[in-house]
Formats: sequence, C-alpha cells, structure tokens
Amino acid sequence: MPRRRPPHGRPRTARDSLAAPVSPGKAFLLSLALPGLGQSRLNRPTAGGVYFATEAVWLAMLGKSANDLRVAKAHAQDVIVNEYSVDAATGAPVIRDSAYVVPRTRCAASTQSRSRRETRRQASSNAAG
Repeated sequence: MPRRRPPHGRPRTARDSLAAPVSPGKAFLLSLALPGLGQSRLNRPTAGGVYFATEAVWLAMLGKSANDLRVAKAHAQDVIVNEYSVDAATGAPVIRDSAYVVPRTRCAASTQSRSRRETRRQASSNAAG
C-alpha cells in the first residue's frame, strides 16, 4: 500500500515541542473575542480563567454603575435634608439649608387647607376688630 502524502505535497513533520501552540497574533485575536481564551490555548487555563473572571466582574460593575447613574439622574431634583424644624401652627416641615418641596399627600393637603382656614379666620377677625 503506497504512503499518502499530505496536501500540498509536503511530508508531515513532528511538531516542535518548543514552538508555541498558538501564534501571538492568534492568541490576541482569541482573547479579544473571549477574554482568557488565548491563555487557555497556550495551555494556561488558570490564567485564562482569571482573565475571564476579571472581565466578567468588570462588565458587571459597568452595568451596575450605568444603573446607578440612571437612578441618580431620575432623582436629580431630590434633596437630602440636613436640618429642619416643624412649624408649630401648621405642622409642616420648615427646611433651613436646602430647597425642599413638601410632597403633596393627603396629610400634607389637609394640613395646608387647615392652615389656609386659620389664616382666613385671623384675617377676618383682624378686619372686624
């Protein structure tokens, strides 16, 4: 039986044990496609796993940061109140160090209407007296 020749008519040679299993350019392209794959192809699976895990954590942190920024932009008009007191007549908060707007809830609306009624009564009593 005749020996088969490999394609292109060149005889097969044993692979040199000192040669890299992947060229540096190919390792770069593999790592560009999937971080750590170039290291794995170079018979360094631990290093490849570390690179892959590092990139995965980086992408997770990037996503979390983008979400935090989105939430911060949505609440850009909110204020952190450092110091306030309560008005004894109306019960409404009086903010001293920021531009705080009391949200209109049922309780806040009833407090505001009650303070308006008291203001009207005082104005009518002052006009009568």
